[in-house]
Amino acid sequence: MSDFDQFFAEKLSEEGHFPRKEKNWRALSKRLDAFDTGLHQHVGHVRRFLRYWQAAAACAIVTAGWLTWKLGAVQKDNAGLRREIAVLQEKNNTAAQELALLQQRHPNETAASSATIRADVANDTAPAASQPVAPSNTLENAGDPDLARMDTPTNPPDHLLPGTYSTVEKIASLLSDSLHRIQSLPPFQNTIVAAAQPKIIEPVRNPSRFRAGIQVSAGLPLPHEKGISILLGQGIAAEYNIWRDFWLTASADWMRYDVSTEKYVPKFHSPHHHPPSHGGSPQEKLVKVQSTERQQQFGVGLRYALPMRSWARPAVRAAYTLTRTSPELVTFKFEHQGPGGPPGPPAPKYKVQRTESQILENVWRFGAGLEHETPSWVFGVWADYSKNFAASDETFDALMFRAGLQYRFN
Repeated sequence: MSDFDQFFAEKLSEEGHFPRKEKNWRALSKRLDAFDTGLHQHVGHVRRFLRYWQAAAACAIVTAGWLTWKLGAVQKDNAGLRREIAVLQEKNNTAAQELALLQQRHPNETAASSATIRADVANDTAPAASQPVAPSNTLENAGDPDLARMDTPTNPPDHLLPGTYSTVEKIASLLSDSLHRIQSLPPFQNTIVAAAQPKIIEPVRNPSRFRAGIQVSAGLPLPHEKGISILLGQGIAAEYNIWRDFWLTASADWMRYDVSTEKYVPKFHSPHHHPPSHGGSPQEKLVKVQSTERQQQFGVGLRYALPMRSWARPAVRAAYTLTRTSPELVTFKFEHQGPGGPPGPPAPKYKVQRTESQILENVWRFGAGLEHETPSWVFGVWADYSKNFAASDETFDALMFRAGLQYRFN
């Protein structure tokens, strides 16, 4: 016994003699020893799992920091691209307006100039229609005033008939005047070039085929049992696009719930041990069962996103779940019932059992949800019905709610 037990025994001895003192003391000493043993086991178990959760929390913090930094960089790039697109659109709109205004002001300027040239040339060449044709090099250079002046001699050769030289000079003069009028128009070359340029075509971004992220879950046991708390937990999930709107899903969730019932319910304590029928005497009855249960749920399934283009896209899924229950301590409380007990209020008795880990199979989840997608992230909320298709008391059914955030990898 510990020093506290010795001190307590001495104090009891000072109170005088009473019936069955030694027997009662031995019973109390056994209870204290059992409680101390169970407490040490539970503390060691909690410390061991606390280290695991500390490591998992550190990884989650690092992952969240990296995802936050990545989100900021993506948002910065998107803001820069939006500014560039706005500038290009403004330039295109300005060019289109200038081109439309130019067409309204000078709709027939070029056509009128061409008609004047054709009429003047026809009038000058009509009297000499029966005369021999001028040399080919002179006619070829008639389109350029400078070349026409260079190729035309100051004194025409004898083989040129009268009127040919004057016709060439007239054509060159008219072309020069038309060119001068066109050049005197408002400058629109840059406008036409800018308007004629094709719009910038950005490369098509390949749709994301893989995404992964974190999620939080909560569940309601079905049917509802008094003394069973809500299931709470968190986990990770990943998805891969296998064909069109079909996705292969995988998830791992760590769940926990508390049990504080007035009787032993097998499906909430796995594996199922037969609880003690009494605390040591037939008159002692089980009045409370307490424990904290932890589960690791691993799921593989198929998700189908409905072909709808909306802000929140609906989807349905089905998944097979493999559940592992962790070893836990279950405390049973007994109270004396009936005659023959010690005087005064009955002292409760406690017994502690340690459960072993167990694998639960043949559990399926069927659910529906809504997802909102951005270029890099996916936000989703889901409601699932977890159904146990194994033995009726192997585990319990539940209505699960889940919210998650996933990053899209290209």
